[in-house]
Amino acid sequence: MPKLAYIGAFIVFIVSFDLQERRHVHVARTKNGFQRTAKFWLEPEVEVFEQGEFTSKEIRYIQAMLHEHLEALEYRITAFADGQKVQPLHLP
Repeated sequence: MPKLAYIGAFIVFIVSFDLQERRHVHVARTKNGFQRTAKFWLEPEVEVFEQGEFTSKEIRYIQAMLHEHLEALEYRITAFADGQKVQPLHLP
């Protein structure tokens, strides 16, 4: 479960066996233990697929941050798929 970014109290990650699917990320809270994660497609544009246990306001914020930092996230996904170790971004 490579971590791609921290967005405030949220963590953005991918699941390695998901690399065969359309490009996407999962988002979870960094605290509160187990929860349903949100899933965002990154192509053809950033859009929410599953809201998980997030509020609509949180989803809008996360979606905006993913859109703003899409290039850096996609770079990290590609690097991981190529076998490289990735360092997560730390976003506000």
